Amino acid sequence: MIVTTSYNPSEHLVSKANELAEQWQTRTVRRGHMTIPTIQKIYQERDILVVTEEGLTCYRQGNKPLFFHPGSSFFRVKRMLASLQTEPMLQLAGVRPGDTVVDCTAGLCADAIMFSHAVGREGRVIAIEADPLISLIVREGLASLETDIPEMNEAMRRIHLQHGHHLEVLRRMPDQSADIIYFDPMFRSPVEASSGISPLRAYAYEHPLSVEAVEEARRVARRTIVLKELRGSQLFAELGFTEDDRRNAKIAYGVIHIR
Repeated sequence: MIVTTSYNPSEHLVSKANELAEQWQTRTVRRGHMTIPTIQKIYQERDILVVTEEGLTCYRQGNKPLFFHPGSSFFRVKRMLASLQTEPMLQLAGVRPGDTVVDCTAGLCADAIMFSHAVGREGRVIAIEADPLISLIVREGLASLETDIPEMNEAMRRIHLQHGHHLEVLRRMPDQSADIIYFDPMFRSPVEASSGISPLRAYAYEHPLSVEAVEEARRVARRTIVLKELRGSQLFAELGFTEDDRRNAKIAYGVIHIR
């Protein structure tokens, strides 16, 4: 990977690019007037990380640019604030203000933002992301993105993002130390409605959820474990989840209630 900046960067951006390059043990390239394809061709690098005033964007050859955005959570939070729509994920998980939630498959943190908004200032959301580059881009975005919804901005700032595999992170957590554990593994068959996260597929950890991870979740969770999957997925029954009974929904949530 090579790190560069937007055109005509400020000294702050150049300094930040150099810091990131040192952190990733790679090099920076002065942008000048070069396009991203030109940089990729000259330096024979697949990934180009661009530092801009708006945040970080990674350009990988043959794929759409990867950058942080709140995705559907922006409209979902907005609807919740206007009391126009309930949120099935939060209802089925039984989220309460002050809860501790662990999102084991963070991605761009759209669901983690929803949980953070729901648990409020007294709650805690830990979001785990296995890919280091996604973690870097999302961490920067959560800390800096400003929307026109103050509650949304507050929810993003409260998320504690951890880089690592969820199984290893769960193994380090004490018994019954979280109220809700949430899994949203990448669907093996993409859904058209989720095209906003399609750039993630070039980076994301796409292994199926394991029995071991669910067992660790049972140990850590105090109340609920939730799995998001395609409607009718065999994974629900295989891992002990009860699929929700909503009709006409392509996406389903499986739930395990801890007794």
